[in-house]
Amino acid sequence: MSQKTRIKRMLETGPVCGTALLDERMPRYAARIAELRGEGMPIVTRRCESHRHASKQYEYVLDTEQMRLRRAIELIDENTDVVYDYSLVGLF
Repeated sequence: MSQKTRIKRMLETGPVCGTALLDERMPRYAARIAELRGEGMPIVTRRCESHRHASKQYEYVLDTEQMRLRRAIELIDENTDVVYDYSLVGLF
C-alpha cells in the first residue's frame, strides 16, 4: 500500500499527528499530504491537540464541512453540464 493511501486511510479515522506519521516510517509525509490536497482532499493543518508534545507539533484533519459542501454541489448538479471552478469561490 502506498504512503498516500495509508495517510488517506488514517485521516478518514480522525486527526493524524505528524509524529504518528513519522512513527509509521513516512519521513516525507508533508509531500504526500500536499499531493492529497492537490487531488482535492480538504486537509486542515492545526496545532496537535491529541498529545502533549514538548515542542510545537502539528496534526492533520479532514475538513468534513468542505466535504459535505462538495458532495451537496455534486448531487445538485449531477444531471447538469455545470462545471465549477472551486478555487474561485474560496471553498476548496
